[in-house]
Amino acid sequence: MDEIPKWVKTVLGGAAVLAGSVVLIFFLTWAGLFGSIPDSYDLETIQYQQPSTIFTADGKEMGTFGRQHHSTVSLDEVNPVMIDALLAIEDIRFYDHNGIDYRSLGRVLVKTIILQQNAGGGSTITQ
Repeated sequence: MDEIPKWVKTVLGGAAVLAGSVVLIFFLTWAGLFGSIPDSYDLETIQYQQPSTIFTADGKEMGTFGRQHHSTVSLDEVNPVMIDALLAIEDIRFYDHNGIDYRSLGRVLVKTIILQQNAGGGSTITQ
C-alpha cells in the first residue's frame, strides 16, 4: 500500500484541528463562558432606548436628545429594493442555505486560510 502524501496529511490534520476548535468553541459558548445567550423570546422583544423629545410650553417640538434614534418597523414596511440591496451586498445566497453558508466557509478555508489570499468572509446575516 502506498504511503499517504504529506500534503494530504497536512490538510486532514488542519481540518481536524479546525473541526475540534469549532466544537470546543460551541460547547464553551453553550456553557456560558462568553456570557449568557438570549433566548428567542428575549430576541423577539428587544426594547430600544428611545431619545427624549423636548416640547415648548405651547406643545411644539423643540428637538430630540439621546445617543440612539431608533424606530421599529415591520418587515412589510421595508422597501423590497432595500432588502434586495442588503442581501446582494451581505449574503447573496441568503435564501439558498439554512443560516450557515458552507460554500462560503469552504472558500474561506481554502483561499484565506490555506492559500493566504483575501477572499472575504464566510459568515451570513443569520450568523
